[in-house]
Amino acid sequence: MELLSISQAAKKLGVHPNRLRAWEKQGLLIPVRLPSGQRRYPIDEINRILGTGGIKAEPEAVVLYARVSTKKQADAGNLERQMERLRQ
Repeated sequence: MELLSISQAAKKLGVHPNRLRAWEKQGLLIPVRLPSGQRRYPIDEINRILGTGGIKAEPEAVVLYARVSTKKQADAGNLERQMERLRQ
């Protein structure tokens, strides 16, 4: 059984290593633990995830922040345009 380090697995999946840690906490991905405590991910499990299109986890919340410096900018609709661009 071939095992990948967390950085190798994250790179293969196209995610940040923190995402793998979060999936572990959610019980969606269970790594093999070495005696040293390091995580290793079976290549078969990584390929399974890639073959199914990824792990369907609960979406994260997103916060949008926009601001204008003056009332004149707000009156000109700058705030609304900023928010629209952020939503897109």
